Amino acid sequence: MYDAAYLSVYPFFEKAFRDRPLSAVLDSLTGVVSRACMIEFLHDLVDRKQVFTVGMIDVDNFKSYNDNYGHRIGDLVLQHVGRSLIKYMGNRGVVGRFGGDEFLVVAFIGNDYETVHSFYEHLFFQGSLGNQDAVFRRDIHIDSLQLFLSATVGSASFPKDAQDYDTLFSLVDKTLYRGKSKGRNCYIIYLPEKHAHLEIPSLARRSLYNTLTDLAAAFDAVQQNVILLECGQLLPAPLGMKRTHAGNRFVIEGIVDLEKEAANLSRVLVFHGDAGMRGKWHGQIAVHAPARIHRHGKGA
Repeated sequence: MYDAAYLSVYPFFEKAFRDRPLSAVLDSLTGVVSRACMIEFLHDLVDRKQVFTVGMIDVDNFKSYNDNYGHRIGDLVLQHVGRSLIKYMGNRGVVGRFGGDEFLVVAFIGNDYETVHSFYEHLFFQGSLGNQDAVFRRDIHIDSLQLFLSATVGSASFPKDAQDYDTLFSLVDKTLYRGKSKGRNCYIIYLPEKHAHLEIPSLARRSLYNTLTDLAAAFDAVQQNVILLECGQLLPAPLGMKRTHAGNRFVIEGIVDLEKEAANLSRVLVFHGDAGMRGKWHGQIAVHAPARIHRHGKGA
């Protein structure tokens, strides 16, 4: 939870606290900055011509936490995300809650692509990076539950990508929807050569089914491509899979009906290689009903 001393290093909040209590600035559930104050903060930064990067973070499949475990667990997940984002940001910027399961991060890290890419790359856990402070793409413990937490991020920078608030936010929305259309569990950084032509309605129409269909077609085109599914518990091998050496792992040749199998799966790892597990990992589908695909890379 933020305190007034920390936020007051920013001129907007220093001024805000002259006539507002801390409770009027923070989101009551998560302890990050409220939606209204974050929007005011962003307008103030634009007016001051301050260089910053803004990211919209959408917690993947959040509804499933409420539906499967109750709203109390859902609230605890949001509180965990808020605390973890505050810790990850440190003195590099400010975290706010935009609404529901969406958070905003305003990062003062410059706006060159490599720096912004590294900032988001480390936000998602990758063992090869040793980034134990990562917030997403990892298991978390809430009460006695172990839950897999992932998110989708859309990001743009001021004034590099846009010179006013409305345009900036339209780019953030566009990149967020791009991430969702790619299957979630990823971060998309705005690049005009890749994203300027995209329209949100067309992105919204692109479903998980389309993504998986494309993936299946790609697998059909290349021999010795397999998909490895790691199940959350020992289960009979679903139709279309064959068991490998590990008791809770299955290799699929082709594609499986994930809509039907989603309840049985915790994550899906896309693998390019042979059934002997020799090859290279290409991505991950974090499954928390419904299934999602993860891909990461520059300006995906």
